[in-house]
Amino acid sequence: MGSIEAAAAAVESWAQLTVATLAKDLIFAHAGVVRWKDRAVVVPGRSLSGKSTLVLSFVERGADYYSYEYAVFDSEGRVFPYWRLPKLRVASDQKVATSLLGRTLGGAPPKPIPLGWVLISGYDRGSRWQPRRLSCGRTLLGLLDNTVPLRSRPEQSVKFLARAVKNAQGFEGMRGEAADFADQVLASL
Repeated sequence: MGSIEAAAAAVESWAQLTVATLAKDLIFAHAGVVRWKDRAVVVPGRSLSGKSTLVLSFVERGADYYSYEYAVFDSEGRVFPYWRLPKLRVASDQKVATSLLGRTLGGAPPKPIPLGWVLISGYDRGSRWQPRRLSCGRTLLGLLDNTVPLRSRPEQSVKFLARAVKNAQGFEGMRGEAADFADQVLASL
């Protein structure tokens, strides 16, 4: 990446983080998001944790794209779309993402939906998704660990996300390749 492209990417990242930090009526958590059965599937994680690749794998299997970067929650605990074209690190995946998501991003943004599932996972080559069910509190902690304005607005962050997880299911476990993970998850939900 040339210096102009790197500078543009840095400015874009800074602008997105600033919005995520300062949005007064919304809480942003680093997470990939898709819609499945009219509920949000949220996969929290930091940069380079595989969120974009996981979102693409879910979309390839019929889920609707919501976000590869942030899960955006309102005061009722609903999840809003955060539409951006994923920035995948593998060129062939970027072509597929552009094709799949270009159709989705061309239409009207989807409506906010209730949270259905929070999937907390780490990658381990060759692993098979064998999650353990999380309590509501552990699910909340998994989201809070990736919440952007947690330090500046802790009460609001906890309040909004507690509403979101109240009727959701949380799962935690190691996962293998994104395609296998998406197959296993969508078949079980």
